[in-house]
Amino acid sequence: MHLPVKTMPPEEAARIRDAWRADLTVGTRARFDDGLGDTRRWWTVRATSDRFAILTRQAAFEPKGVLCYTIIDWELGFRGPCNQIGQGWGDGTFADEECAALLAALEVDEVEVSWRNRVPIRPGQTIAAATAGEHALEVDR
Repeated sequence: MHLPVKTMPPEEAARIRDAWRADLTVGTRARFDDGLGDTRRWWTVRATSDRFAILTRQAAFEPKGVLCYTIIDWELGFRGPCNQIGQGWGDGTFADEECAALLAALEVDEVEVSWRNRVPIRPGQTIAAATAGEHALEVDR
C-alpha cells in the first residue's frame, strides 16, 4: 500500500523531463540543484530507459570506491533509492550488470523509488560523457 505523496505538477515534470532528460545519457556527469545542500557532488549516469535513470557517485565519508546511487523516475518527477529493505541493491558495487538488473526490476515494477526517501527532481548542471574525463580533477573535489 502506498501512502499519498504530493507529486510534482505534470506540466513542471514535463518541462524538466524535456529540458534535462535528453542530456542524461550513460556516462554523463550531472548534479542536482535540489536545495539539499549537496549541489557540489557530481553523479554519473549508469543506466537509462524511457522512464528511469540510475546514477552513482562516491559515497560521502566512505573509502574511495564505495558508491551510493539514486534513481530518477521521470514519470513521477522524483528521485531517490529503491524501496528494498535497507535501500540497497545488489552487492553495492553498482557494476554495469548490477545497474542493468536494477533498471530491469524497475521496468517490471519489481521495485520502485522509495516513497519515504524521494525528493523532487531539480536539474543542475551536466557534463557530456565525452568531456567528463577532461574535467575529472575539477568535479572530483
